[in-house]
Amino acid sequence: MDFQIEKVSKEKSEVLKNLLEYYQYDFNVYYNEDLNENGRFEFIDTEMYFENEDSQALFIKVKEKYAGFILISNNTKYTKEAKCIEEFWIMPKYRKGMFAFKILKKVFDEIDGKIEFIVLKRNERWLETLKYWIEKNYKVLKEYDIEKWDEQFTLFLVDAKNK
Repeated sequence: MDFQIEKVSKEKSEVLKNLLEYYQYDFNVYYNEDLNENGRFEFIDTEMYFENEDSQALFIKVKEKYAGFILISNNTKYTKEAKCIEEFWIMPKYRKGMFAFKILKKVFDEIDGKIEFIVLKRNERWLETLKYWIEKNYKVLKEYDIEKWDEQFTLFLVDAKNK
């Protein structure tokens, strides 16, 4: 499946917020959050992805249609020179075959350095699959168990430069 990765411009920030709503809905099975008084999920402030040059929001597109997003920052926990993949989401209809890993390979190759990738532990299938793929294709420098937002996560510190 052909795809494009496109940097989210400030003008498209509302599209990102809309996709984040779907993301929250999709992951509600893990986070068990309630809707706010306006019937919406509340999510992180996306402004940092437009104001900080070391952070970026990326759209994933298939045939010019929105298929997901990736949020990358320098908000790392263990390694200052790394980038952190904070959020990675693909619409369910595109979660077939190796599509997610084709996207991640492209992103890892573009970062070409150390990456911290955070994964919710309760998302066991994705955690196992991602761990297998990372270990097969990249050098895992360290694996940490962390707590964030009152949830348990696994953080992979990956060297995308030295495979």
